[in-house]
Amino acid sequence: DTAIDPTGGKKSMSAAAASAAFILDIPMLYVDYAEFRKAVGKPVIGTEFPRYISNPLSVLGYLEYEKIFSAFNRGDYSEAESNARELAGKLNAPREAELLHQIAMAYNLWAQFRFDKALKKLSEALQFMAQQDARQDWKWAWEHREKMEKHQSFLEKLQLYRNDRFPSALEDGLPIILNHLAATRKAIEDERTSIAILLLYSALERFFDLFLRTEYGLVDEKPDYSLLDGKLNREAYDKAGKFLLGDVYQSRELAGPITFSVGFQLVKSLSPALIDDSQIKTIATMMQKRNKSPYEHGLTYLSLDKKELNQYYQTVKSIIQKAYPASKNFNAL
Repeated sequence: DTAIDPTGGKKSMSAAAASAAFILDIPMLYVDYAEFRKAVGKPVIGTEFPRYISNPLSVLGYLEYEKIFSAFNRGDYSEAESNARELAGKLNAPREAELLHQIAMAYNLWAQFRFDKALKKLSEALQFMAQQDARQDWKWAWEHREKMEKHQSFLEKLQLYRNDRFPSALEDGLPIILNHLAATRKAIEDERTSIAILLLYSALERFFDLFLRTEYGLVDEKPDYSLLDGKLNREAYDKAGKFLLGDVYQSRELAGPITFSVGFQLVKSLSPALIDDSQIKTIATMMQKRNKSPYEHGLTYLSLDKKELNQYYQTVKSIIQKAYPASKNFNAL
C-alpha cells in the first residue's frame, strides 16, 4: 500500500502533503520517536516508530454531518444533497454519508414534484439501510426509518396519477391535494410568496377538478355538462359567480373547460356546505393576488406577508377538509 510521509519536510511541504493525502484519500504516516535527546536536539536512535495521522474528518466529521442535518431540518434538500455527496467523497468509510446523499436526493426530487424518481431514490435508500448492520451508530437513520417508510407509501400513491391516469374516487385523490397543501405550507415558511400563492391556488383548483370528476363525472378539459341536468341550481350557480367576480360577472351557458371560477361556482352550487359565504371574499382576493404574481400576469414583484398568506391557506384548507370529514391527515398541515 502507498502512504505519504511528511517527516522532515518544511511546514509548507507538510501542509501540501497533508492536503494531497486528504483529497486523494491516501494514508499519512509520520516517523515519530519515543525518546528525545535535548542536548543534541535529536531523537534517540532506535526509538523511532511510524505514527498514523488520522484524516481530520475522522475526528471532526461530525461538523460536516451537522451541516447536512441542519439543511434537512430547514427543508433545503438541495444543499443537503450537495453536502452529503461532497462528504461521501472524502471519507474512508462513506456509507453513512452515501445514505444521507440518497435520502436528500429523494426529498429534493419530491420537492420538485418528480414523484416517480423520488420514490425510486427513497426506495433505494431504505433498501440500503436494510443491508446495513443495525449496530451501525446511525441513530438518526433508525429513528427516522418508520417515517421514511410512510413517505415511501405516500409517494407510491402520488406517482400513480400521472399523464392520463386519474383517481376514480374522491378519497383516492386526497394525496395529490395534501401534497399541494404541504408544499404551500413550506413555501409560506420560506417566505416564497409568489410560489406559495400559486401552489395554494393550484391546490384549490385541483380539489375542484377532483370533486367534480369523482362526484359528478365532469372531466375538466372536456366536461359533459348534461350530466348536471336536474342537479344544478342555475340561480345558485350565478349567485356564486356574482359573489366571486363582482360586477364583471356575466351569466353564460355552461360550455368549454372547467376554469377555476367555473369550478368554484359548480362546487358552491352543487355542494353549498363545502364553501361558506363568508369565505368567498377571501377566495376572490386570493385569486386576484395570484393573477398579479410575476409567474402569471403581474409585471412587478408581489408583496405578501405571512399573515395574509396564512389567512388564504387556512381558508382553502378548511374548504377541502370538509370534503374529508373522517381524515386525520389535515392535522399535520
